[in-house]
Amino acid sequence: METRLEEERSAGRGPGRQGPDIGAWYAWRSVNLPNAITSLRLALVPVFAWLHLTDQTFSAMVVFTVAALSDGIDGLLARLLDQRTRLGAILDPIADKVLVATSLVLLVLSGTLPAWLLVTALMRDAAVGGLGLASKLRGRWLEVAPTRISKYATFTVMLTVFLALGHRAGLGAAEILPYLRVIAILAAQCLIVASLQYAVRWRDLLRA
Repeated sequence: METRLEEERSAGRGPGRQGPDIGAWYAWRSVNLPNAITSLRLALVPVFAWLHLTDQTFSAMVVFTVAALSDGIDGLLARLLDQRTRLGAILDPIADKVLVATSLVLLVLSGTLPAWLLVTALMRDAAVGGLGLASKLRGRWLEVAPTRISKYATFTVMLTVFLALGHRAGLGAAEILPYLRVIAILAAQCLIVASLQYAVRWRDLLRA
């Protein structure tokens, strides 16, 4: 743990020091294309929710697809254009969690997806939040970067939502259903494993 902390400090990510490419979140350099795309994803969430609640399911699926695709585009552009900022690092996971949580809640309430998928997603987010809070309370700098399994979980959850919206819209409902069940179970498994990984990090932090 100490080795990682020293590496982060030397790389400019630790407390009391900022890296050369990451300024204050309110700096003008934070206004760039990747952050604009991330902001668009966040703005599309209420649009998606309104379309879903008014039973415009196909339109809701289109909006969700655009928002989900933007998740990969903004990160790719930030790396290619070297426009990674502190605002982007904060805004991107917030936009992801708001999009996923909103879509899961709405689809669970409509009976399209099972409640256990929402529970596992909330469990993963609670583990991430708990890890960040524990590191702050102990006065230790800890970058809560998503694990590979957590990234798989986010992808499979978004794919599950996409298939669920397609099923709800009646687009090949009979053909989609078997795939929807399998992907939903896979997403839940990834979420559970990711939660356990963050729990282990939490334990290691408390023991350090």
